[in-house]
Amino acid sequence: MKGNPDKVIGRFFTETLQARREWHDILHVMKGKNLQPRLLYPARLSFRFEGEIKSFTDKQKLREFSNTKPTLQQILKELIWAEKKRPQPETKIPQMTRLTSKDIYIVKR
Repeated sequence: MKGNPDKVIGRFFTETLQARREWHDILHVMKGKNLQPRLLYPARLSFRFEGEIKSFTDKQKLREFSNTKPTLQQILKELIWAEKKRPQPETKIPQMTRLTSKDIYIVKR
């Protein structure tokens, strides 16, 4: 192995975490449909469909495949609906609490 082994392992770990984040919602829905999804390295989604193991490296290829399979199209529609329904995180304004001899108050920035 060339280079620093710690850097290689770190890069592997970082890429794996990023891939898991990107595929998280799809994995969750597929698990609910008992499709036995797996996330393989490097960043491939694998699942059992109609008795065969299917493997995809990106969401676009999964979409293209699902266009030929009505069952998978329905799963992806459910996923899109769930993503739209999920509340978006709010951006919070940092606050500071100040303690005075008389009172506690919050300073908004």
